[in-house]
This record gives sequence, C-alpha cells and structure tokens, in this order.
Amino acid sequence: MQKYWPVLRPMWLAAAAGSACLVSSELTLLEVSVAPLRANDAILVAAYEARFDSPEASLWPISRAVLREAASPARDYVGPARP
Repeated sequence: MQKYWPVLRPMWLAAAAGSACLVSSELTLLEVSVAPLRANDAILVAAYEARFDSPEASLWPISRAVLREAASPARDYVGPARP
C-alpha cells in the first residue's frame, strides 16, 4: 500500500471531504488482505477492513458473471515462455 499511497491519498482525502465517493468491489478487500495475512499482520488486516468499512468507501458485491467476464481476457493471454 505504501507504494501506491501517493496516488491513493488524494482520492481518500477527496472522499473524506465529501467531494468524491470511492467505489470498488469486495474483491479489493481480498486483494489487499493477502500479503498481510501471509505475514500474520493482524493490525494491517484490521486497518484495511476499517478503511474499506469507512463512510468514504463503498465495496459492492461481485457476481460470478462479473468474475467470468473478467477472466475471459486472461484466458486468451499468452505470456512470455516459461522455462
């Protein structure tokens, strides 16, 4: 998160001031939780959950149809050859 904070901070500040609303899917909480869970960092996990439970953010449920649609481009992606 620290790596992206310079970009994210203005958005969170705008949302806190009421001039923006941050909307994402519940998948975001999963994505940001992986590293702290692996590191057994309960404080950071709680901080992320609190941040996304705040009035500034709205996490929407994600449907199976959306997940399938998002996976479609990845299905056709041919990345670099692996040894």
